[in-house]
Amino acid sequence: MLHNLPANLRRIRRACDLSQASLAASVGLTQQYVSALERGLRPADLRHLDALAQALGVSRRALLQEEHATDAPDERREGQRA
Repeated sequence: MLHNLPANLRRIRRACDLSQASLAASVGLTQQYVSALERGLRPADLRHLDALAQALGVSRRALLQEEHATDAPDERREGQRA
C-alpha cells in the first residue's frame, strides 16, 4: 500500500492547488521531506501521514489506496448479506 503514497500525495496535493512548500508548512514539515515522499525516497511516518491527510482534507486511506480503487467490493458484500 505504501507504494501508492508518492503518486497519490502528489495528485491530491495538486488537486488542492497546494505547493509542496505550503503543504509542508501547514503540517510542520519541510518542503524537502514532502518532495522526498512524493518521489518515494523517504519512508512515511504514520504521524506525518495523518497530518498530511488532514491538511489535504482526505483520509489516510486515500493517500495509501490504489488510485482507481473504490469501495464497490465492500458494497457488494454488504448487499449479498442482506
